Amino acid sequence: MIRLYWLEDEKRVRYLRGIFSSSCSLLTNKSSSSLLLQQARDLNINESTKGDGASRFFLQKLSTEQTAARAKEATARLSGEVSEYVNKKYWTQAGNALRRAVYTLRFDVNNLVAEKGGDADAAKDLFKTIESLDFAIRSKDLDTASPLAAVAASKADAILAAF
Repeated sequence: MIRLYWLEDEKRVRYLRGIFSSSCSLLTNKSSSSLLLQQARDLNINESTKGDGASRFFLQKLSTEQTAARAKEATARLSGEVSEYVNKKYWTQAGNALRRAVYTLRFDVNNLVAEKGGDADAAKDLFKTIESLDFAIRSKDLDTASPLAAVAASKADAILAAF
């Protein structure tokens, strides 16, 4: 709940009621001398990623083929965009591109390993390599980051080759 200070002026209260009437319920509580606004929320949306309906989670669980395609696209960004930024020493862009690629890659690889019984140890090794790459990018270490980008892309390709 959002708590605002009590407004003594009745005009302001009516004005706020007009603004929030469609999306919020306005409650006045003189005993605590505050104006309470309870924002409307759609409680019918499921928070689980495994349901068939709408979800609040950004990444939706897709079919195995679609998940593999999305993971391969993230791997291509890892080997292309991230490696290019690392070689040019654009460290901020490289870190952002890596995190964007890993966000979808981690979700998809974990789902593929869980569904199809892939090698969980290889997936953990991939993510440790990516974390090492992220540290090398934050440290601005070209000698470490450049080979790690290629190693991470090859490990991701090896995992996704089964799918």
